[in-house]
Amino acid sequence: MQQRPYVDYLIARGGSPPRSGLIYDYLLAGDGVWLAAENAALRIRAPVAPADVRGLPPLGGLCELRHGRLPAGLWEACVAVARGVAATRREILFLVIHGPGGYRLLIPEDQVATPTRVAYTPPVLAVGEAVALALHSHHTMPAFFSAIDDADERDLGLYGVVGRLLSDTPEVLLRGGAYVHWLPIPWETAFAGSRGAFRDVAFDPPHRHERDNHEGADDGATDDDERARREGGAAREVRPTQRLVRTWLPGQGRTRPLARRKERA
Repeated sequence: MQQRPYVDYLIARGGSPPRSGLIYDYLLAGDGVWLAAENAALRIRAPVAPADVRGLPPLGGLCELRHGRLPAGLWEACVAVARGVAATRREILFLVIHGPGGYRLLIPEDQVATPTRVAYTPPVLAVGEAVALALHSHHTMPAFFSAIDDADERDLGLYGVVGRLLSDTPEVLLRGGAYVHWLPIPWETAFAGSRGAFRDVAFDPPHRHERDNHEGADDGATDDDERARREGGAAREVRPTQRLVRTWLPGQGRTRPLARRKERA
């Protein structure tokens, strides 16, 4: 019996082919190269490089929660706790775990939070459990992914950030990650229910204060917050990195990086 390779290279002649690699597959399609991977919680197809490949059908991106969307109650709980912590100008990190009993919310007890960073130890999961979402907050600062986030979020997973939590115009940003390739996804892909006043940064029009380059905007930020925003804002730090990964959708052209962040020496 032939052993499956850890990584395979496939051509999508009639749509997405069956998985082959034990870890992930590279897929060549009419709209470029994609990376396809899955685990117990997620299936993700993330863009690697856009291209116009004649004769092959386009695939597009995919981020599927294998056990259904996350319950609205988990989103509401995360928002309530994050807003309470934001009042002290601190971040907080949430993990949504899926196991035999369904989805559950986990807030790592050992996390150490500052206005710009969260450090924590990944939990030891029971047999049959998997992390379905890692979500962190930016208190009064905008919702965006930093270069440090890019360095940290290197595994297969669903990642999110919420920001401007003390303002009338809070923000949320979600992406599916597959081994340093990312796909922006709508909030409604991940959660059931309503996101309320939260603007989906990747898919909704900008707020007025963003169109005005933040002139005259009052989102509850202090001078220290503004300084942190200029220096790169809040992030989960695991190690210094010089890598900044650009995220785009094949067929739409390359866009600016999701964020540029100042690295810690």
